[in-house]
Amino acid sequence: MLQVRSGDDLLVVTTKGKLIRMHADDVSSQGRNTMGVRIIDIDADDRVGSIARVEAEQAAPEGQ
Repeated sequence: MLQVRSGDDLLVVTTKGKLIRMHADDVSSQGRNTMGVRIIDIDADDRVGSIARVEAEQAAPEGQ
């Protein structure tokens, strides 16, 4: 489980090197009595190695 903010991205890497980056806003919000949301499809012999939050980039002020 990972806490993210609107505009952030998720970076998921498996132990076999599969990588996916997606917008956190694309993950549907679920109620308490659900089984969760599938983020990445992996093979039976693969596992999620790490998950990271990539912060939303701040827009630079005009003229800079």
